[in-house]
Amino acid sequence: MNYVYVLIPLLLLGVLFILYQRARNERDTLLGAMAKLERELRLRAFDENQVSQRLAAVGVASSDAILICKTDRTVIYLNPAAQALFPKIPQDNPSLIAVTFHHEIDQACGEAMSGLTTEKQIFFNSRTFRLQAVRYEGGVVIALSDLTELQRLGRARRDFIANLSHELRTPLAGIRLILDTLKTPTGRNPDLLPTLIDKIIVETESLSQIAQELLDLSSIESGQTVMKMKPSAVEPVALNVVERLQETWARRKQTVNVEGDDALSAVMDATQIERVLLNLLHNAIKFTPEKGVIVIRAARYNDEQVLIEVADNGGGISHDDLPRIFERFYRGDRARTTQGTGLGLAIAKHIIEAHGGKIWAESDGIPGHGSAFRFTLPAAES
Repeated sequence: MNYVYVLIPLLLLGVLFILYQRARNERDTLLGAMAKLERELRLRAFDENQVSQRLAAVGVASSDAILICKTDRTVIYLNPAAQALFPKIPQDNPSLIAVTFHHEIDQACGEAMSGLTTEKQIFFNSRTFRLQAVRYEGGVVIALSDLTELQRLGRARRDFIANLSHELRTPLAGIRLILDTLKTPTGRNPDLLPTLIDKIIVETESLSQIAQELLDLSSIESGQTVMKMKPSAVEPVALNVVERLQETWARRKQTVNVEGDDALSAVMDATQIERVLLNLLHNAIKFTPEKGVIVIRAARYNDEQVLIEVADNGGGISHDDLPRIFERFYRGDRARTTQGTGLGLAIAKHIIEAHGGKIWAESDGIPGHGSAFRFTLPAAES
């Protein structure tokens, strides 16, 4: 019996010891697992931060909109371009769809999660973007490149080439036809000869204008256009332009007047301003009917600027065309029925802005009311 009384406490102590050891081992195991998980989480957070920091550095320097998502599709980073594109961002752990409200972007993120590298075009906010989604260890990087301007320029270039081909073909065909006529007995008629020569002059003027505009555009794009600014009288420049185009406006029985203070001077490159006035007067002649009136005016705009205007009483410019007429390669409705590359006004705008001035057009679009092209130049000290 005495042995029993001794063995029972020993057994109880052994059981308690075993339970204690088991509990301790389980606790150690749990603590170890928690510590391991904590280390993994800390390491994952570190890696994620590293990735985010590197991508953020790239994102700030990029004009593309860049978003970084975690595996649960919560957005953890938007670069400045993305913030501008998606300004309404929820505050707490926003989802990708809540930020973009665009199912194709969310779908691309899901495809990237599955290991597919996604690249496609999407339409968003009336603009075209190239969407790229690439998976990294902690989630997905999405980049949106705005293709709208590139597409517009591409279309403009194609239109320009088509217009240029047409503009070159038209005068060349006209000259060829006149030359063929001159080889015939009818063309040798002395009474008809002056008319045929006048037509050749008109066609060669068109070719000369096209060539000059192409040279001007090439010079502008290469940065070789240098403005030699000095105080110069405005009236001699205007009179020289009128004289150079006299055959053109006289042939259409138009009247071209130069008005303003003959002592007015501006700080300018006279050769470049003459080029601007040639373009504006040529357009005015082209879009003004026979026996129409064109006026070149010069006056003080304010204490620091001179205003020069070329006004006509032709068909005017529509309200839709007015904001775009100074764009390169753009040709408004009224210009589509006449010759021209659509470069002249863009070149004029570049020259005037290089002088520190501004150029604009005004028209109510009513036939007979015409249009007025105005530009400013720095005034020369009296």
